Amino acid sequence: MLSEEGSFDMMDDEDGDNGMQLLTDQEHLRASSSLFSSVVLQTLQKEEQAKLLAGVTEEPDDEEEDKEEDSKPSEASETKKGGKQPRRRSSLLKKTLIKTFTASEEKTVLKVLKQINQIEERQYKHGFRETNFTAGVMNCFTVAYFFGAYPEHFWIVYLVQSLYFIPYKFINMIRAKPLNEAFYYFDYCWMMNFNAIISLILLASPIPVPMAVRRFAYRGSFGIACGPLLGATLVLPFVAFVFHDVNTMTNVVIHALPPMLLYTIRWHADEIMQAWPSIFRLDDEGLQDPLYFPNNGNPFFFPGTGLGSIAGNAVFIYMMWFVPYTSWMLLVGMDLPRKNRETPPKYDTVFHTFWRTGSCTACGTLFWKRPVEVSQKQMEMDDYETRDFFVYMGVHALLVALSIPTLGFACNYSKYSHMTVMFLVLLAVVHRGSQRYTYYTTKMYSRMIRKEFLSSSSPDKK
Repeated sequence: MLSEEGSFDMMDDEDGDNGMQLLTDQEHLRASSSLFSSVVLQTLQKEEQAKLLAGVTEEPDDEEEDKEEDSKPSEASETKKGGKQPRRRSSLLKKTLIKTFTASEEKTVLKVLKQINQIEERQYKHGFRETNFTAGVMNCFTVAYFFGAYPEHFWIVYLVQSLYFIPYKFINMIRAKPLNEAFYYFDYCWMMNFNAIISLILLASPIPVPMAVRRFAYRGSFGIACGPLLGATLVLPFVAFVFHDVNTMTNVVIHALPPMLLYTIRWHADEIMQAWPSIFRLDDEGLQDPLYFPNNGNPFFFPGTGLGSIAGNAVFIYMMWFVPYTSWMLLVGMDLPRKNRETPPKYDTVFHTFWRTGSCTACGTLFWKRPVEVSQKQMEMDDYETRDFFVYMGVHALLVALSIPTLGFACNYSKYSHMTVMFLVLLAVVHRGSQRYTYYTTKMYSRMIRKEFLSSSSPDKK
């Protein structure tokens, strides 16, 4: 659920490949360093020229005056030939530029160049390269093409995407440093994708499956995919079209593709049955026109009741995840990343990742009036209060409960409302991706360079 967050930018972090891409990798690094040095030098030249034009100059040393007197025409001849004033501005400028970099400034420039190279190497290692970007864009085109032109075959696209991206990211989660992220898969969004795959297999199973089981799987999956998963796609900042980053694109796959899959099954059932008559049986009335709310359309009901409706089944499946996950976190998960335990921590959880980014401080201030210093200490040690976890799960349940009767109901209301909701949500995902690439190409280097120069020129370091 996190990325989260190597670059081949136009300049070069979760975190642009133009012009200089014709160079080899090592040449690219050297060229970037050389380009930066040139920009810095030109900037300093302009500053010194401005000083000279303002009359802020240093008089040349006597030795340099003698050398220039020997090598250049006299002031009188200069005045005669071109009417120039004998101020030797060019020689003064050269002398000033020679003295441009002091020892501390040179150290700072070298440090900045080193960090630029480190960022480039890290971004490249994380997949920021031409081939990955091209593959990511083409994959999105392929998914969009099949979704629009061949909705009857989109279930195959979903399976292929899931069977590639989900295991790929799981391997990266296991290898994640400093903490193993394998337990992220216990999170709701991941588990509901496994539920979607199982439900799809049940719908397409050649083995006789009772129609009641098919109905339950389809209705529950529709409410979950078009409610909580679609809502998470809208609000989670790490669900973004970052084409070169497989980890981030996996977030798009597990959140955005299930609603698209259920769209094709809900509104293109006839085409699916014509294309796959021996696999799918979607002509059942309970699948074609399902009841959304139980109790004659009443959206208010207790979890576990209202089975047989889309909302009732979705809430029941959520509770089947909520109770085991909460129990596991209280018994095991809360203690896993804690740094003050007897053995070094090895594993991370989604709750700890979310809480250490500042949610701990916000929760403590809003609900418990907890001092900020205490919250910061908890974040430093990854040791949080149980009541914070209850707030986290309470907000999670509230958002799920709100998404099912709003987004899910809109998607079930009509084909066009379903498409409109998905379009608006995907527009937000595209916008977040554009923000990420804008940061890569315009802000990442400037912030890093500004930070280095400010730290090196601060009074404490002088």
